This record gives sequence, structure tokens and C-alpha cells, in this order.
Amino acid sequence: MKTNFNSFTLLALSLFIFSCSGEKKNEEEKTDAVKTDTMEMIRSFVYGLWSLDSGNSLNNVGYYFRLDGTVDFVAADASGFWELIKNDSLKIVYTNYNEEYKADYKIDSISEGRMTISDKDGSYLFRKVPFGMNNEGVVLQGFSGSLEQGQEKVYSFDIPTAKKISLKLKSENKEIVFRVYENEKEVTSLPVQEWTSILIRSGKYKAKISYPKNKLNKDDGGFDLKVIGF
Repeated sequence: MKTNFNSFTLLALSLFIFSCSGEKKNEEEKTDAVKTDTMEMIRSFVYGLWSLDSGNSLNNVGYYFRLDGTVDFVAADASGFWELIKNDSLKIVYTNYNEEYKADYKIDSISEGRMTISDKDGSYLFRKVPFGMNNEGVVLQGFSGSLEQGQEKVYSFDIPTAKKISLKLKSENKEIVFRVYENEKEVTSLPVQEWTSILIRSGKYKAKISYPKNKLNKDDGGFDLKVIGF
């Protein structure tokens, strides 16, 4: 009888321990699921085009966070990678002139339309901008002509709100290049023959085409510039 009692006690104790461990495991699984759901919700908010708020106005500073983990920089022919490290930590990695840079931000608040992030230099408010694009570009405007050495020509073109554009200059002369300006502010970082980026602000932009002086170069100064929208 004593043996049966001890066996029953041991069985009951085992069932109790198993039950407790099962409850603990379920609670841990629920906690992990909540964490995962929260991360996915925040990640879904991050996806999209964001513009830095400047006096309650949009401007050409921001990011386009893609679903595949890549990020395009607004008003710059540059891209990189982004990652949500924790619920409140966002990391951006990109390469510029063969040097790798990292930007770490703390997400102070985020919703479907607004995001506040901060780093050691301060806090920044971003607003989400409706955005879409297609793979086949459409020529918005085109310019052609010729330049003499030391000459510049300026052409104006219109851009709608939140548009990915590409400027492509064709010329037999590789010294003929252009820069892009928003009003008087340059948005290209150096003279180029091709430039692709997302521009958020609508309005008039300028392309300044130039042919630097070079006594040794006698090539023709003809060119053709296309502004393509996606």
C-alpha cells in the first residue's frame, strides 16, 4: 500500500511539473510571438518613401525603404541596405566612393504616416509620401544642341511630386557633362553623364550642361539629353 501511495505521489508530482513547464513554454512562445508580430508591424510601417519634414513641408531629403531590404536615398544616385535591429532600432549601411558608412537611428515613434528617429546629433521628423513607379521609363522632356569649349547651357524641366527620374546625356565627347539643380541648390554631387534618383518636391529643375576647356581635345560638342520618368 505504501508502494502504491509513493508511486501515485510521484506520478502526480511529475504531472504537476510537466504542466508547469508546459505553461511556462506556452507563455514564452506567446511572448516571442508578440515580439515577432510587433517587429513585423513596425517593419510594415517603415516600408515606403519618407521625406524629412521641414517646417511642415516636404523636401528632397529622405529615404525609400524597399521590401527587399535595400534603401534608395532621395535626391542622390545612391543606395544601400536597411535593417530593423529591434523594435526601436534602425540601421542603414551604404557605400560612397568605395567607403562603407553606417547610420544607426533610434525610432522614437512611428505610425502609417509619420516617423520620428534620432541619433547622437538630434531628432528628425519624417513624413511618408505616396509613391509608385513603373519599370518602363517615359521621356518627360528632351534637349539637344552643341557646345564649344568653355561654354555652358542651362535647360529647365518640370518634375511631378514624388517621382523617380533619370537624366541621360548622349555625346561622342566624354568631356561634356551636366549637373542638376533645384532652384539654385545643386542636387548632384559632381558632374555626370547619367544620373538617377527619386525627387520628392515637384516644380522646376535645371540641368546645366558644360564643356570644360581642354586645348588637347578637338572633339565635337554635340549632345542629346533626355529626362525620363518612372
